[in-house]
Amino acid sequence: VPTPCLSGSFEGEVEDYLIFINNGTHCSNGVKDADETGVDCGGANCVPCSANYWPTNTGMNNVATDFSEDVYGDSWVAGIPVNAGESYFLLINNWSPGANGFDIVWNFTEGGAMDCSILPVELLNFEAKLVNNYAELHWETLSEINNDYFTVMKSTDAIIYKSIGVVDGAGNSNSLKIYSFKDEEPITQTTYYRLKQTDFDGNYNYSEVIALSPQKPLQHIQNINIYNDINEGSIIVSFTGLPNTKINYLIVDAVGKSIKHGQIVINENALGKLKLSTNEFSNGVYNIVVDDGYNTFKEKFVIVK
Repeated sequence: VPTPCLSGSFEGEVEDYLIFINNGTHCSNGVKDADETGVDCGGANCVPCSANYWPTNTGMNNVATDFSEDVYGDSWVAGIPVNAGESYFLLINNWSPGANGFDIVWNFTEGGAMDCSILPVELLNFEAKLVNNYAELHWETLSEINNDYFTVMKSTDAIIYKSIGVVDGAGNSNSLKIYSFKDEEPITQTTYYRLKQTDFDGNYNYSEVIALSPQKPLQHIQNINIYNDINEGSIIVSFTGLPNTKINYLIVDAVGKSIKHGQIVINENALGKLKLSTNEFSNGVYNIVVDDGYNTFKEKFVIVK
């Protein structure tokens, strides 16, 4: 987008071509500095200000109706109104190092101003998947500038976040980069994740927040087995579960009367075991009910003396 310049003659360099606008202003090479010499409109080397003569890939005028241009466009786009507090992204295609730069003109009212910055990381996507009750995070970047590392952050209320790991960035990159991270804590409730991207100079930005919920309640207890050891006169209940936890149990008779209750400790090898003496029971049918806080399991056993 050209920057308007004042009409008149100035001492200095003369560019290869000149652009003249109907109101008498003119610019050389699309931008005229005060130290450049221009030719008044109508003089020698006068170039009309129209799409056919426009020397750049794109520009703005007050008759265009489209807001973007591709290679088949007429090189003109319309101006867009902007609002305070909003963010705008400028995508420049067909640019290479050493090419002519681009100027963008902002017409502010009522003392408006803006802050421009180049995004250090172009994040293509950020997602979380539930795999065996654990969260696996994946994200991709299309480009990175001065990117030192990513901090993976986690929250259960979407308000207070804690850091659960760091993944090194690529520094500077113009190609697709793929990252992954596994949360080592099982997902038992809706959990929120975000990325904190930090530059080598200490500046940082946050990604969007994504949420992940357990598909079903986490089962602490699996593989329940009941064995009647007649020789020792005992009933042995065994199962697997989360290491170093305690499970509540209740034994009831055939009519549902409570006979015995207590807790079973699951050891560091994820094995839970309960040994009961048959002397504590009369002949009959019983059920042992175990509760892991998420699910209740019931298994039947028979006492015959």
